[in-house]
Amino acid sequence: THLPWDPDWVIESLSDSTIYMAYYTLAKYLQHPEKYGIKPEQLKPEFFDYVLLGHGNVAEVSKITGIPIELLDEIRREFSYWYPVDLRISGKDLLYNHLVFFIMHHVAIFPREFWPRGISVNGWILVSGEKMGKSKGNFILLRDAIKYWSASAVRWAEVMAGADSTLEDPNFEPSMADLAVEEILSWIDYASGNYGTGRVERFKIDDWFESVLNQTVKKVTELMDKTMYKSAFVEAYYNLQNKFKWYLRRAGTPNRELLKQFIEIQTLLLAPFIPHIADEVWERIGESGYASIHPWPTYDESKIKVELDLAEEIVKRVLEDARELLRLVKQARSVKVTVAARWKYDLLAEVKKALMEGAKLNEAIRISLRKVSLPSKLVSQLAQSIAKNSEIIDMYVPVDVEYAVLKEAEEFLSRELNLKVVVEREEESSSPKREISLPSRPAIYME
Repeated sequence: THLPWDPDWVIESLSDSTIYMAYYTLAKYLQHPEKYGIKPEQLKPEFFDYVLLGHGNVAEVSKITGIPIELLDEIRREFSYWYPVDLRISGKDLLYNHLVFFIMHHVAIFPREFWPRGISVNGWILVSGEKMGKSKGNFILLRDAIKYWSASAVRWAEVMAGADSTLEDPNFEPSMADLAVEEILSWIDYASGNYGTGRVERFKIDDWFESVLNQTVKKVTELMDKTMYKSAFVEAYYNLQNKFKWYLRRAGTPNRELLKQFIEIQTLLLAPFIPHIADEVWERIGESGYASIHPWPTYDESKIKVELDLAEEIVKRVLEDARELLRLVKQARSVKVTVAARWKYDLLAEVKKALMEGAKLNEAIRISLRKVSLPSKLVSQLAQSIAKNSEIIDMYVPVDVEYAVLKEAEEFLSRELNLKVVVEREEESSSPKREISLPSRPAIYME
């Protein structure tokens, strides 16, 4: 391409395609001379130096170009508003040429504050793991896909095809579009049919699910900011749905306010992916406006309780371990779950502290042993147990939290095991197995 105002210069093909987004900010002024009065011959080097780089005196530039000062300042403000480029999205085949030029030319021409902030690349779309082509009979036209599955189901399947920023080729699975139709209809029915229902009482399991909601918003927000759209969608829908199912299983009847929050949050998190469905649900639950243009949900860091996540994992492990024991003890009538004594947690907390300060496990145990004043035999046995079961260090939660969560889960565990379950503290227990209890590893005894 020859430079329009100086045919002796030739524009290298990649050069003129790597900063054209800067031209976008000026285009309306140059393409509409009837409105702005700018002619090609007025586009002197001083014009671009001032508008794009901020160089020169605006009054002098106005004299040289014949463009009014007010208009020059307006164009400069327009450019400064839109630049820098927040995200450049391109194909992976351009990674080693176009995108390299894109970076280098911006660095060479513009000041640092106008350098690109992010680049995202994507691969070629596959269908059921194969390259799409008419000869293979797997060529899908977008309009046909929308007609067959609906726009929302196609969007669902597309994001699940692999919409993260990687060099992998996204794989569109027709079966995923089929599944999306079912998931969408199910979500509409559940959200619109259950919004506003539930109990008023508040329990420990509700605190856990409230933490889950806040963690989910935080994680999805971070993933969206990183253009990890598939991961964000999986977190926003599938992972949150799985945690909600566990919550329903644990709680029986959900808390009314939390159920409303869950439906609202999931609808808003899904809005970028399936906006039409989100808007439909939003209207059905009685909210005004559109979910698709509603402010993005926020999270409260103070309501994210990692210890409750760990405590729920302990509940799951107790359930799994009890089921394993039931296969061996056929005639059990009841189950005693014994939470370890407080001094065991105190020692484990010291071990964890020493590890965080850089000590190795054995060294951390030795350091911690010097800080406790208990019978050496008991302490020695616990130290050996910690060394053999080091995973309990990562699972550590305060004893009162673990006990409270397990105690509240008595009814749930009894229902799941079809046996009476009693949760007790080691200090108050008569269970023959009480002494083997560890933090995050309660002793289980069947009678």
